[in-house]
Amino acid sequence: MAKKAKKIVDYSKPLNNRQYEAYCQYYHACKNATQAAKDAKYSEKTADVKGCQLLSIVKVKSRLDYLDKQIADKCGITAESVVIDIVDTHRRAKDDDNYNAELKASDMLMKHTGGYKEDNEQKGLTLTDIVAIVAGQS
Repeated sequence: MAKKAKKIVDYSKPLNNRQYEAYCQYYHACKNATQAAKDAKYSEKTADVKGCQLLSIVKVKSRLDYLDKQIADKCGITAESVVIDIVDTHRRAKDDDNYNAELKASDMLMKHTGGYKEDNEQKGLTLTDIVAIVAGQS
């Protein structure tokens, strides 16, 4: 028995399932799974569960990734530019003795670099690496 060839999906086009596509558009706008499910006409009673379930569907996730990438490309946003901005914010906050802003920037850096993960053997740059790179660019 021959295997069926996998159908390649073009995520730049709307999904065939209209309700999935509606969910993607609403989620992309508000980043709230429950509200997006309600707006896409899923049951009000189960919107919290359905919204979470939809985020685990590969086609939905891939479509959302595509939509997010389009916005990032239009704005010229890269992970590196975001980290550089966060490090700059951290420095300014420290210079101005703004403890809350400094703490928030530190928290964002830790999340972005995986500093809070239980397994500290994550791949990629560490917080120390990123700060050293940015310090060299300033």
